Amino acid sequence: METARIKILIFVSLGSLTGAWGVLLHPINSTRLNCVFLLCVMIGWLGIFSLLRRYRFLSFLIMMLPVLGSMFLILPSSDIDSEELRRNYIRRTIEFDETKYRWGGENALGIDCSGLPRRAFRDLCLNTASEILVAKR
Repeated sequence: METARIKILIFVSLGSLTGAWGVLLHPINSTRLNCVFLLCVMIGWLGIFSLLRRYRFLSFLIMMLPVLGSMFLILPSSDIDSEELRRNYIRRTIEFDETKYRWGGENALGIDCSGLPRRAFRDLCLNTASEILVAKR
């Protein structure tokens, strides 16, 4: 009985994490897909936590992953140079120059006219946040 439960947890965990990866690769971004992505990540996290609950240290590490992943949201930030942001934004939009058109697309597989500025701005924000975190070290 215990091995069947473990097999089911492994199957659910890997399936949900694979689903999350599939949502990330999908060229069209929508609120529904973002919710599916978050649900898949949460199910995978809970499955892995359930599998490792016997091992106190590993279950503690798995439990702390969301906390550690959100630390960049509460850390103080430094001033941001607007000219550098503008240059990086334009550079990011130029990187999509040879990307084919796809209605609703927002990645290198296909992008449309509204997806281009949205994707460039999102990438710019993520890159800027990671650069600020690295500079603080």
